[in-house]
Amino acid sequence: MSTSKELGNNEFKNKNFTKAIEHYTQAISENPSDHTIYSNRSASYHNLKNFDKALEDANKCVEIKADWGKGY
Repeated sequence: MSTSKELGNNEFKNKNFTKAIEHYTQAISENPSDHTIYSNRSASYHNLKNFDKALEDANKCVEIKADWGKGY
């Protein structure tokens, strides 16, 4: 069985960004300390041109893992 993060990644690859966000949101509730999920959800929001939400998630990613370049 796939994890919520994996389901989100699959939807992202298929350019189903709204569905990816749903899965990433579930993944965050399951593991709120995983900085990569915030990064992935940020990218999904960015692709939907929801830049405010994309920035919120990017900031959270950096807050959790400041030395991980993708957050920036």
